[in-house]
This record gives sequence, structure tokens and C-alpha cells, in this order.
Amino acid sequence: FCTLQASWRTGNLCSFLGVICTSGSFISMFSMTFISVIRLREMNRASHFLSSPPVNKLHYPKLFLASLYVIVTSVIVSIVPISSYFEDFFSNGLSYDPKLKLFIGFPDKIKHFNIINTYYKGHMKTSHILSWTLIKSLIGEMFSHDYGGISEQVKSVKFYGNNACFFKYFVTSKDPQKFFVWGVQGIYLLCLLIIAFCYFSIATISKKIGANVGEKFASRNKKVQRRIQIMIGTDFICWFPFIIICILHSFEVMDATDWYSVISIVILPINS
Repeated sequence: FCTLQASWRTGNLCSFLGVICTSGSFISMFSMTFISVIRLREMNRASHFLSSPPVNKLHYPKLFLASLYVIVTSVIVSIVPISSYFEDFFSNGLSYDPKLKLFIGFPDKIKHFNIINTYYKGHMKTSHILSWTLIKSLIGEMFSHDYGGISEQVKSVKFYGNNACFFKYFVTSKDPQKFFVWGVQGIYLLCLLIIAFCYFSIATISKKIGANVGEKFASRNKKVQRRIQIMIGTDFICWFPFIIICILHSFEVMDATDWYSVISIVILPINS
């Protein structure tokens, strides 16, 4: 990994796999939320017909539109971080040819500012005015163009290359991507709370229905209920503690950096 790290973190394959993984997480979370809300709605309907529960009818056009909405929204949110239009917001550094010893590793804007400011004799007052496009232009002017310059040797470290596990869930107040990551975590937390509310309500309604309907319907309802609870439960158990850890890490209550790879690679995939 050390040998291929630069090409991997700046490459299209890393971004593609990052989009796939992030889209999958969004689709899973949104789907579980939709299932919970639909299940609660159907249980509410059934509770009004205790003597003769209605036969549930699938509304395929509505289900198709809901599924399409979930997939499209998930993919769009996952693609936004790798758009060149938002490069200043989602990129944390640049990668240079190893032969260029002036820039080692993946220097951020602060490191670039110090070098550029020294070269241009202090004309740059603050690093906040530097965009990555301007940085590339200024760096390019520092080197000879006799052999094609260095523009082809400079590559941006894209959002999914900022972390070894693609999505950068652990951020602090100093990270450029903090608002995006906090927004994603907020959406996940909201979905989990909706799911928890739905299934608490469903459990209450199920007890009411079970005491007033036939044994056959009650048995079938319990089986369906158990299957969905397993799906929802694994999702909740995997994500809720992780989001709490992310929040504690963001506010620097704890440093969970060493836990990230284990949680991302081992714990989170369990819900799949």
C-alpha cells in the first residue's frame, strides 16, 4: 500500500468504489426507514379493522417511485464529493511526483501556502484565499516549462482518498469536510430515530392486534414482524453506536481514530 498509496488515493478506481460503498450505505439506511414507516402505517390500518384485518395490497407504482427516489438521492449525494466543482471543499491535499522533493506526501493548503509565500516573497497574506486551482497555477509557475512543466505530475487527493476506508466519518472542527460529514451523520441519526419510534409503536400496536384477532393472523404477523426486526435491529445496532462515537470524536471528547478501520471494515458491514 505504501508503494501504490499515491496512485490509489488520487485514482478514479478509489473514487468509484467510494461512491459504490457510500451509495450502498445510504440505500440501506433509507430503505430501512421506508420499510419502518410503511410497516407502521399498515399496522395502524390493521388496528382499525380488528375483527377483519384488511388484505394488504402492494402499490407497485408508488413502491417503484420510492425505490427510484432512494437510489437516485443516494447516488447523487455520493457523487457530490468527487465533483471537480467542489474540489476546494472536499480535497485535503495534492500528490506530486516522488522525484519532486519540494513536496513530500500529500501537502495541504497550509503547507502549500508556506512554500508559495516564501517563493513569492511574502505577497500572499493568508492561506484562505488560495483555491486548489490557484495553488496549481502558482506552483506551475515555480518550475521550468522547458520539459512540459509539472502540471501532469500534480493530482488532487479526492474525498474518498482522504481515508483508507473511503468515507471520512471521523472529522474534527478543523476538517474542510466537517459540515458535509456532520450532515450525513445527522441524516443517519434521524433515520435511526425514526426507525426506533416506528418499531416501538409497531410493538405496541401488535400487542393490541394480537389480543383481538384470530390465531392464524397473529402467528403470521409475528413471523413477518420477527424478520423485519432482525433486519432493522442489525442496522440499528451497527450504526447507532458508531454515530455516537463519531459525534464524540468530532467534539474531541475522545480520539477514536484507531477504531475507525475495525468499525468500518468489520462492524458496519454486518447490517448488510
